[in-house]
Amino acid sequence: MKKKWRVLCLVIIFSFAFINLVSAHNLDFKLFNNTGKHIGEFYLSPSSTNSWEFDILKGHVIYDGDSRLITFSANDSQRAKYWDLKFVEPNGTKHIFKGIDLSTVSNLILTSNDSNIWSWQK
Repeated sequence: MKKKWRVLCLVIIFSFAFINLVSAHNLDFKLFNNTGKHIGEFYLSPSSTNSWEFDILKGHVIYDGDSRLITFSANDSQRAKYWDLKFVEPNGTKHIFKGIDLSTVSNLILTSNDSNIWSWQK
């Protein structure tokens, strides 16, 4: 009888661990730069925070017409569902998008109009 309880307890523990793992959001996406401008910096932060985190590009540039795969660690995937994105052109012009549910995005395509107003689409 004790052995059955131990097995049952182990099954329950592993079930909760599996549910927690599955509930993590897959936030990875491919970023396409179709803005006509270069992206010199790119910041991602959970929408619930009040500050920007580190520059994902780490000194690299995403040139117009290029793309880059953006990946998240398991810890990041569990931190938040909604994220704010900030793109900075080499001249310092900033473009900010707030409250994006990255779990619904596999491709994020950045575009720009003649007034240098950037927009994104899935």
